[in-house]
Amino acid sequence: MKFTTLPKNGASWRDPLIYSFNTELASPTDVEFTIFDTMRNMTLGTVRLSGVTRGSFDIAPYVRQVATLTPQMADTMKIVASPSTACIVVSSGEVSSVEQFYFRTAIDTTFFAPLSSPPTRATISAGDTLHLTLYAKHDVACQLNKVYADHTDANRISYDTQGKPAELIVPITDLERGIERVEVVVWCDKTIVCHLNYAVVARNTSSRRLIWLNSKGGYESYTFPTSLPQRLVADVATVECGNHKHNTLREAYRETLLASGYDGDKEMARLTELIHSEEVYEVVGSTPQQVELLTRKMEYDSHGKLRQMRVVVRDKVKGGGR
Repeated sequence: MKFTTLPKNGASWRDPLIYSFNTELASPTDVEFTIFDTMRNMTLGTVRLSGVTRGSFDIAPYVRQVATLTPQMADTMKIVASPSTACIVVSSGEVSSVEQFYFRTAIDTTFFAPLSSPPTRATISAGDTLHLTLYAKHDVACQLNKVYADHTDANRISYDTQGKPAELIVPITDLERGIERVEVVVWCDKTIVCHLNYAVVARNTSSRRLIWLNSKGGYESYTFPTSLPQRLVADVATVECGNHKHNTLREAYRETLLASGYDGDKEMARLTELIHSEEVYEVVGSTPQQVELLTRKMEYDSHGKLRQMRVVVRDKVKGGGR
């Protein structure tokens, strides 16, 4: 038994991941393959083929069952392996394939790369969380400087990626202690890839922060400063019971328009990725929840330049509140 072809290391599990083999036997026989995820230390499934001397099979459906996309949260700055990654070894008897990494979006694993594109200078609200996705062959490190009126607190952490994408999670806190700004410096394989300088401001009660996956498979986030109610809809069913009729509320929801600020060209270009993103989230309380966007629109000015992003969010309403 030998594997004759394998998917490319770093391929996307949204595409077929074909393993081909040759039993190296003259007569057809039954074969069984075990698909094992070394990152999660679990068997994802078994493939059985009857009466073959060679063949191929697709493991992508097995990987899609366990690879998750929901942004992770943390109380303090943290770097963790991306849950959208799977590290797969396929085996049959004593024969095993090499370990292969598969991601949501294919990555060139021969060099490091930041998979998120945050603005270099911006404001961020106290209570928000900065999410960045990074790829490095070995090491990711981050230094967080919290700048107060009279002093600066510095904290640095590092993480051995072992060739897997990593998620950097930076919660923004300490507004009550007089924090003025935060500086975030990120290294991939000992090279600085991000140097961010954000002023920390109080949360605007009408603002809403969305998190989405870009075309590289990295998280982007943005706080929409304006949210305007558009519609409040109730779906009511009439139920007859004897001689009486009862109105039962089946579902109620609110539609809210979120409008971006009039940001610079680079920031507006980054926001255009939200138009096509399949995964959009909002942190409600301390839990990321997938957001239903009814419309997504990027407006241009009279000179053809990107001007403003507008999206309409649909929220379920229960008990009179969101």
